[in-house]
Amino acid sequence: MLDQLRTDVRNALRGWARRPLPVFGAILTLAVAVGVNLAMFGLVDRALLGAPALVQDPARVFTVGFGAPGESGAETPMTTAPYPTFQTLREALRSVASAAAFQRRSTHIDIDRDQLPVEAMLVSGDYLEVLGVRPFLGPGLASRDDVDGAPPVALVSHAFWQSALSADPSVIGRSITVGGLAYRVSGVMPAGFSGHDNSRIDVWVPFASAMRDTPGWASDGFRNVAGVVVRLGPQEST
Repeated sequence: MLDQLRTDVRNALRGWARRPLPVFGAILTLAVAVGVNLAMFGLVDRALLGAPALVQDPARVFTVGFGAPGESGAETPMTTAPYPTFQTLREALRSVASAAAFQRRSTHIDIDRDQLPVEAMLVSGDYLEVLGVRPFLGPGLASRDDVDGAPPVALVSHAFWQSALSADPSVIGRSITVGGLAYRVSGVMPAGFSGHDNSRIDVWVPFASAMRDTPGWASDGFRNVAGVVVRLGPQEST
């Protein structure tokens, strides 16, 4: 199964690079192709380690590693890729049911007059779908929240909700500032949930909102901004 997944990935990237496009698109393709050549898929080898709490069927959820062509398995793979690479994989892979992008950041949150250090994660809109997790409170995060111009929303961890937001049952819609950018709370995650690994995360925000002051980030084939997590389809076996 993993061999098939690797084959699907390579075919998707190579096919994308060969797709005929207008001049502007061809320039973008060249940029992305260079990024792909420098960070070619090396492995999709392992399910999540340590079975993070609340992730549905974690044996089907894999993080993706990238390595230069010809590297041996001894090299440590890269863990991030350009966002266009993630978009190509999400659209083209047959072996996975869903895929999401993520990026960890240490930053701060301003709540009223207090500034608190936090661990944040930028995620694509289908992150919770990939993990099969629903919020404890609120509507959560969906694909519509991760597009240019969407109202900026944020998910907070259960622990952060209790410690910094006084377990406010009416927290949904409350304004917080993450890394200097304003968001409305759209969900509180269940107790114990930390995302797709066991590292502490206090807040999750959509890529499109967090990167709204960084022009061209989603089309930059040279900027490695996204890790990738995938869920295998129901017919695949580990």
